[in-house]
Amino acid sequence: MGPVRIGSHHTGQDHDGQVTLSSSIQQWTVPHTGEYRIEVIGASGGYGEDSIIKNGGRGVRMIGNFILTKDEIIHILVGQKGTEGRTNLKTSGGGGGTFVVRRNNTPLIIAGGGGGIRNMSEQHPACDASINTTGNAGNNSPLGSGGKRRTRRTY
Repeated sequence: MGPVRIGSHHTGQDHDGQVTLSSSIQQWTVPHTGEYRIEVIGASGGYGEDSIIKNGGRGVRMIGNFILTKDEIIHILVGQKGTEGRTNLKTSGGGGGTFVVRRNNTPLIIAGGGGGIRNMSEQHPACDASINTTGNAGNNSPLGSGGKRRTRRTY
């Protein structure tokens, strides 16, 4: 579940009043034609109740520069943290990816979320999201796999 209202997060920022919300997707209206730097981070995965460490795989961080046009609407879907496992389930969910796309769903930049873990005593890098075009394999059967990223630069 994503946000249900904008709140005051953008108040006082350079993009104050430029962001609206529709079905948990933020929509930003580009104020001026030019090059914009966009940074996205995938959400972390959840962890099982029996896990010694209390964080899942880490989401990846991606940064890119893009040429955007005045009044173009950019859609932003921010990944949410993976669910935490409970005693009867013990497993957990992977973190959600963060997506920034043009109005016609053409991707600009995407950051994969981290894998969920079950019962871990230390952080394992195979649970983290990958910066490659394929995800990580995870670590044995108790773990989910880290997501992948995708970028597309349009100039």
